[in-house]
Amino acid sequence: IAPPAQDLQEIVVTAEKRESTVQKTPISMTVLSGADLQANGTSDLVSLAQEVPGLSFKSSGPGQTELEMRGLTSTGGESPTVGFYLDETALTPPAMAQNGKVVIDPNLFDLARVEILRGPQGTLYGSGSMGGTIKLVTNQPDTKNFSASVEGIGSGTDGGGFNHTENAMLNIPLAQDLAALRLVVT
Repeated sequence: IAPPAQDLQEIVVTAEKRESTVQKTPISMTVLSGADLQANGTSDLVSLAQEVPGLSFKSSGPGQTELEMRGLTSTGGESPTVGFYLDETALTPPAMAQNGKVVIDPNLFDLARVEILRGPQGTLYGSGSMGGTIKLVTNQPDTKNFSASVEGIGSGTDGGGFNHTENAMLNIPLAQDLAALRLVVT
């Protein structure tokens, strides 16, 4: 008996500020779903950059990560070259930021998907996206179902200490099909 066939699902993206599928969007992009991130154990920006072709980084610790795409480094010039967004909010620092062109190092727990858009994206995402844009798309509150999830990450270093991260999500429908509250804590 053959195992049941798994249907391929269309990947819906918002790279052009409206919903579309990857096949219909004329942009060079890589999209990783939240389920893929969790299955691969990808929990931070550094791990994500290691999985995506053409995306590199330099990091001096948490909150001190510089992103690079298409050979454009963010150390030259006065503004960053890779846009970084959480949903529709730019997290890219201003041109004359005190820390340089670094971005926050977010936890990738409870995301719907990550969209990595290569090449100049200045038309839709501004001048700080000359090399490309990284867009983290969060899961929206579910107005129909109560849900919760918990994640724990631990690691140890020989001769060092124990490192740990705990994540939790709680989704509470407030009014059936009208409103819900989604809390995510790290």
